[in-house]
Amino acid sequence: MLYGNVLGVFLIIFAVINLAFAGLVYFHSTRARTVLFYVLISVFASLWSIATLLTLVNVFPFEVFAAAANLHYIFGYIAYLSFFWFALYYPTGSRIPFVIPSLISVITVGLLFFIPTTEWVIKDILQGESVGERIVFNLPGYIAFIAMLTAVFLAGIGVLWAKIRATSKTGAGTRQQILFALLANLTAGSLGIVFNLVFPLFGNFSFFYINPILVTTALTGIGLYNLMRFNLFNLKVIFAEVLTVGIWVILLARTIASSDAGDRIINAILLLVTVVFGILLVRSVLQEVKAREEVERLARELAAANEKLKELDQRKSEFLSLASHQLRSPLTAIKGYVSMLIEGSFGTFPPTAREALDRVFVSSDRLVKVVEDFLTISRIEQNRLKYEFQTIDLCERVRDIVREFRPTIEKKGLVLKDRMGENERCDIVGDSGKLSQVIGNLIDNAIKYTKEGGITISTALVPGKSLVRLAVADTGVGVDKEDAEKLFQKFSRADGAFKVNASGTGLGLYIAKQIVDAHHGRIWVESEGKGKGSTFYIELPLAPRGGDTTKKPA
Repeated sequence: MLYGNVLGVFLIIFAVINLAFAGLVYFHSTRARTVLFYVLISVFASLWSIATLLTLVNVFPFEVFAAAANLHYIFGYIAYLSFFWFALYYPTGSRIPFVIPSLISVITVGLLFFIPTTEWVIKDILQGESVGERIVFNLPGYIAFIAMLTAVFLAGIGVLWAKIRATSKTGAGTRQQILFALLANLTAGSLGIVFNLVFPLFGNFSFFYINPILVTTALTGIGLYNLMRFNLFNLKVIFAEVLTVGIWVILLARTIASSDAGDRIINAILLLVTVVFGILLVRSVLQEVKAREEVERLARELAAANEKLKELDQRKSEFLSLASHQLRSPLTAIKGYVSMLIEGSFGTFPPTAREALDRVFVSSDRLVKVVEDFLTISRIEQNRLKYEFQTIDLCERVRDIVREFRPTIEKKGLVLKDRMGENERCDIVGDSGKLSQVIGNLIDNAIKYTKEGGITISTALVPGKSLVRLAVADTGVGVDKEDAEKLFQKFSRADGAFKVNASGTGLGLYIAKQIVDAHHGRIWVESEGKGKGSTFYIELPLAPRGGDTTKKPA
C-alpha cells in the first residue's frame, strides 16, 4: 500500500509539472505548429501517466481500473502520434505531402476507438491482485497495436534523421538542434515501448508504474536542455513558472496529506508565502526577459542599420572617386587655358577682361584643390592612397614651401618670420609630395584665417627624442578647446571660420592627419582661444642612420 501511495504521489507530481510545462510553453510561444505538437506530446504523455496511476491495484475501484487500462493505451498512442507530427514540422516543414500523415492519423486514431469497445487489444479485465492478473491481452491484436505505435514512432525518428542529413552541409546549429530533439524523443519513446508494451507482452509489469516517471523525466529534462541550448521559446520565464508551480503542488500535497493540525497549518503558511514570492519571482523574470528581448531587438536593428550605413558609405566613396576623376580633367583644362589667356598666349585683353580672367583662374584653382581633396578622401577610405617613402630633408622641404608662399603672405600685408637655419638638416623617411601637401595646407590656412599680424614657421629637433617638430603659428582667429578636439575630423571647421573663409571644406586638416598618421607622426593644434591665434604642430620620426630609407617608417 505504501509503495502504491509513493508511486501515486510521484506520478501526480510529474504529470502536473509536465502539464504545467506544456501549457506555459504554449502560452509563451508564437503558437506555431512545432510548438503545438510539442505541447501535445507533453499533454498526452501526462494523461498517459495519470491513466497509469489509476491502474494501481487495491488503490482505486475496479471500474476506474478498467477505464484507465484502456486510456493507458489510447493516450500513449496519441502521444507517439503527436511526436510524429512534431518531427514533420521541427524546425521547418518536411517535404512529405500533408495528405499522407493526415491519412495515417485519421485511420490509426479511428482504430483506437476499438480498444474500449472490442477485444482488439484487451481481451478481458478480471479481478486480481496485480496488473498482470487483471489484464488479459488479445495477443494478435496487442502485437498489431505495438507494431502500429512503433511504426509511427520510427517514422518520426526517420523524418528527424533525414532532416539531420539534409542540414549537415547547411548549418551546424540547425543540425544539432534537430539532433537533440531526436535524442530526447528517442530516449523517452523507447522507454515507453519497451517497459509498457513489450515487457507486459511477456507478463513483466515491473516497470509499468515506474516508467511514466522515467519517460516524463527524459522528455522534460532533455527537452529543457534542448531549449536552453538553442534558446527556444521564453525558457527563463517557463523554467521559473514551472519551478514555482512545482513547489506549489508539492506544498499543497503536503498540506492535504498532513494528519496533524499543526503540520497542516505550517504547510499552509509555507504554501501562502511561496505563492506570494513565486508570483514576485515570475514577475521579475518576465520584466528581465522583456528588457533583454528589447535590447536584443534594438541590437539587431542597430546591426542592420550599421550594415546599411557601411553600404551607403562605400557607395559614397565610390561616387566621390568617380566624380572626382570625371571633374579633374576638365577643370585642369579650364585652369590651363585661363592661365594661357592671362599670360597673353592668345593675344591681349582689356583690363576689365583680365580682371575677370584672374577671378576665373582663382575659382578654377580653388575648385581643382577641392576635387583633389575629395579624390584623396576616397582613396584614404578605400585604402588606395599610395606613398613613395624615401629619405628627405624636411627642413629643406619646408624652406622651399615657405619661399613659394612668401609672395602671397607679403601681398596680404602679413609679417613672415622664418625661424629655420639655412644649414639645418632634419632627415626623415617620408613621401615628399604628401608631406608638402600637408605643410602647404597648414601655411595656406594660416594665411586665410589671419587678417593682420604675422605667421611664424619653425622647425626644431625634440630634445631627448628622435623627432623633428614643425610649428606654424599665426595671429588669426584662434581655436576654442572644444573645436580643437574635432578640428581634424571630416568636414569640421572652427567656430567663426566661415566668416573669414567661406570657401573652406573642412577636409584639409583631416587629410593632413591621415598622411601624418601614415608616417607614424602626430599633428595637433594649440590656441589660447578665439582671436588669439593658433599654432599647428607636426612631429615626425627622424630617419634611422644607415638603415633602409625606402621603407615606410616603423
